[in-house]
Amino acid sequence: MTMKNNIKEFFDKVRKLQADETLTLSKKVEVLGEESRILLSKNEYYIALRLSEDELDNFENTLYDLISQIMGVGIREEDLEYEKGNIEKNF
Repeated sequence: MTMKNNIKEFFDKVRKLQADETLTLSKKVEVLGEESRILLSKNEYYIALRLSEDELDNFENTLYDLISQIMGVGIREEDLEYEKGNIEKNF
């Protein structure tokens, strides 16, 4: 599975959980943590679940743009940690 597919799957799951009124926020975080291929902290799952629809869309699109930019240019293995740091600074 590609990174873009993992991201799409993650955001689709966030949207599905946001719409589920039968679960508490804590339970939604637990489900997201168990089912997501994108490993984040509990706090980051809480943040994702609290984003508005527009914020979620913008964040998803920003991630796709970053992936396209990075993958279009390519990264050497020795630059991987440096680029990871750059991306973390953006968020």
